[in-house]
Amino acid sequence: MPKQFNTTELLVERHAFDSHLRALDALQLAVALEVRNQQLVDHFVAADGILCEVAGLEGVFGSQSGTFLTPRRCCTAYVNARSARSPS
Repeated sequence: MPKQFNTTELLVERHAFDSHLRALDALQLAVALEVRNQQLVDHFVAADGILCEVAGLEGVFGSQSGTFLTPRRCCTAYVNARSARSPS
């Protein structure tokens, strides 16, 4: 069984009752945690408030400020990140 399914199960056990995390959201979060561990992504964007809350609780991107995005801040942060990476 892929590692993400084990992580999904743990996330559901931790957050399904208190935070009402749904199974497929837990799977999305498990994959995000895995690709973060592989240093393949630096942003996490989700439109679901519960998923965003649980992602924050799980420390999706640790203590790095500006890497956890809610839908409202998503576009602005993306544009700012792109312009910061562009050579002057």
